[in-house]
Amino acid sequence: MAREHRHQTGLSRQTAGPAGRPDQHSGVLQGDRRHGFRGCACPRAIVSDPGLAVDESGVSRCRWATSTDEYKEYHDHEWGVAVHGETGLYERLMLEAFQSGLSWLTILRKRAGFRTAFSGFDAEVVAAFGEADFERLMADASIVRNRLKIRAAITNAQAVVRLRDHGGLDDLFWSF
Repeated sequence: MAREHRHQTGLSRQTAGPAGRPDQHSGVLQGDRRHGFRGCACPRAIVSDPGLAVDESGVSRCRWATSTDEYKEYHDHEWGVAVHGETGLYERLMLEAFQSGLSWLTILRKRAGFRTAFSGFDAEVVAAFGEADFERLMADASIVRNRLKIRAAITNAQAVVRLRDHGGLDDLFWSF
């Protein structure tokens, strides 16, 4: 269940835990696109919110982010932070697609493998992947080996390249 935390700056954040999904879609920061609660100067508000936790060094996090080092790293450096640029957006889209039906933690743990297998999520390179690349990806244990998801990643890279003639992926995303 989502709970609202009112930060001392007047910004509010809806926090949710694993009841939804512990990923970037489980929170919305209104008034700012950054995750602004790290080192929050209002610890009473944070401690009283059952969706938030304060670690031994005084860093506040959403409770879901305290279960593993991967979640802590993701929460502190990426979750709730606006992503711009073709490569970053294409990567996030593809990781989300590969996450479907799996835990976000599985994807975080395989992220380095995805980056290697998909050439750093360079859409130009992935768009040119052929059948040999597809078979290589299907044999790569460092990623999620799902035929449809791999085909979608290649097809989506081709779409990203075509979008360049219309302002690009970044313009499309941030037009909404």
